[in-house]
Amino acid sequence: RLASLAPEWSPPNANRSVLLAGLPPGRHRLEVRAVTGAARPGGELAAVAFEVLPPLWRRGWFLATAGLALAMGTWAAYRYRIGNLLAVERVRTRIASDLHDEVGASLSRIGILAEVGKLRLGDTKEEGTAEAGGLLSEIGETSRELSEEMSDIVWSLDPRRDDLPSLIARLRRFASDVLEARGVALDFSAPESAAAQRLSTGDRRELYLLLKEAIHNAARHSRASRVMVSLAVRGNVLLARVEDDGTGLPAAPGERSGHGLDSMRRRAGLLGGRLTIESAPGEGTLVRLEAPLSAWRRARFRRSA
Repeated sequence: RLASLAPEWSPPNANRSVLLAGLPPGRHRLEVRAVTGAARPGGELAAVAFEVLPPLWRRGWFLATAGLALAMGTWAAYRYRIGNLLAVERVRTRIASDLHDEVGASLSRIGILAEVGKLRLGDTKEEGTAEAGGLLSEIGETSRELSEEMSDIVWSLDPRRDDLPSLIARLRRFASDVLEARGVALDFSAPESAAAQRLSTGDRRELYLLLKEAIHNAARHSRASRVMVSLAVRGNVLLARVEDDGTGLPAAPGERSGHGLDSMRRRAGLLGGRLTIESAPGEGTLVRLEAPLSAWRRARFRRSA
């Protein structure tokens, strides 16, 4: 019998050898005794003690070495990821700075020169000045639109703006500029505890462009006298509303293509959120967005000052 594993004796047989296969690692004691023809024990008990060593991959020193190697590999991968994030953010910062300093300044200069040229043409009475003035007006308008779009690109690239407060501040400024220029009253509300919410670059951009489109539609197409914009955070969900008291969306779906609704729905899908649009002719429009801000969607890397 193998006393270390079972107390029972094996059936007697005439073999003078024993095969012990598949023994677990550890110390064992093999005991042997002889029996007579009547199957009664006789003679003294013979015993031998031995040890089965564990396989290499189960030995303590190997497990410790493997654990240390895994920890060092994990740390190296983490450092590599952090290094990549820092490198990407440095590139983003440089691109944003270059766009602002070079392209932005050039576009502003084009717009100013177009306005000056238009004023000078207005003082002359030569033939063809009206057409030239129209072209200069178009140049100025185009440069202003490009300057605004470039400003959005610079903002979306800037790594210092990867949070909800930056989104709220820019959205408030855009809504104020667009609506007040058209004599539309603005009610804007946002959570005071937004500073704790970090956003990834992609989510921040999609949220801004979606809500910007909703405000833009309310300003240009609704003929509203008041627009209400509100943002709230409930758990890990961002709740956003853009509501106006205007004429509402056209009853015929084919007449709504110019309002950018398809683009808004696409952006809501990219955010993993749900977009609801409620409207009726003469009763205003309500755009409601629910977008998750779960941990895996937030910016996990906090930049140093």
